[in-house]
Amino acid sequence: MQGNVVVLNNMVVAAYVPGLESAEQAMSKAWQRGTFKFSLPLENSLKRTADFMQRNNDRLRALSYALSADFEPGTLDEILKYQVAGRPWNENELEVIVNQFDAGRDTLKELIDFLQATQVSMASLPTPDLDAIRSKLTGEQARIEQARRPNADILQKKKAQLESVNAAMDILEKNNIESVFNGLLPSEKDLKKATSVVTAGQIDVELVCVALEKLSKGLERSLANMRYASLITERQNLVNRIRDVEATTREQDVRLLELAKQLGKLEEFGALREHSLNWQGIITQVLVAQVAFSDELAQIHNERPLPLAKLSKVYARVSDYHNQLQGGR
Repeated sequence: MQGNVVVLNNMVVAAYVPGLESAEQAMSKAWQRGTFKFSLPLENSLKRTADFMQRNNDRLRALSYALSADFEPGTLDEILKYQVAGRPWNENELEVIVNQFDAGRDTLKELIDFLQATQVSMASLPTPDLDAIRSKLTGEQARIEQARRPNADILQKKKAQLESVNAAMDILEKNNIESVFNGLLPSEKDLKKATSVVTAGQIDVELVCVALEKLSKGLERSLANMRYASLITERQNLVNRIRDVEATTREQDVRLLELAKQLGKLEEFGALREHSLNWQGIITQVLVAQVAFSDELAQIHNERPLPLAKLSKVYARVSDYHNQLQGGR
């Protein structure tokens, strides 16, 4: 967090107004707009939250076991047996029972304090619109996959064209360029035959043939050079196009991988949030019921002799709390 903005990986993901909203609220709004992007700090934050939830689970289990242990079933069974037999309470037995309820009340207070702190921490978790974010990520994923689909055909076609160009250039290079067009121009014999009829003007046929041969060779060389130069340009264009398509494909593959990771993190976050909501429900139930529970413990602690019906009721309530806590694992 820097100033009045939330920054992740040197990227501003949300801005907030002090006094009106917190950084967490601004991040939550960014989530809902779909402008929040997953990054390493967020992943670390999610991991810390998951670790926190795991520690909560472990602590709640330990406290629930301790709470059950403080109200030892065997003691209650003995009490019931003695009461049925009409045996009166003695001071030692009463002291043991009161001490047990004192220990149970201390454990209960520790449990309540812990649950309240946990509830506050859970309330601060961001609540983005996961469906909207998932829709945007999958939409981008579909668009990239559609754009990427023709790349393989384009590469195959361009590489085939490049092979043809390279083959044509090899032919020109092997024939030293000049002799490639032999046979396309008139031969020396044809030229002599064509000029043999021109005698009245005292034309030197041999000179004409030599000149035409030189012209033919020069034209042949020029045409070959032009063709070779054209092939060089065509080859470079094909190479550039192939490189562009391959680079685009790599970028698309990297982005698709990032999107897949983000969708995975989104599902993890959704499961984590669902888990926290389940815990909040359990915490709320326990917090609501604990008032009556504490009152009953206080009455039992202060009354002599212990009312058997109320003692049984409290023990049943402890069992219910224990089951609730176990169900939240």
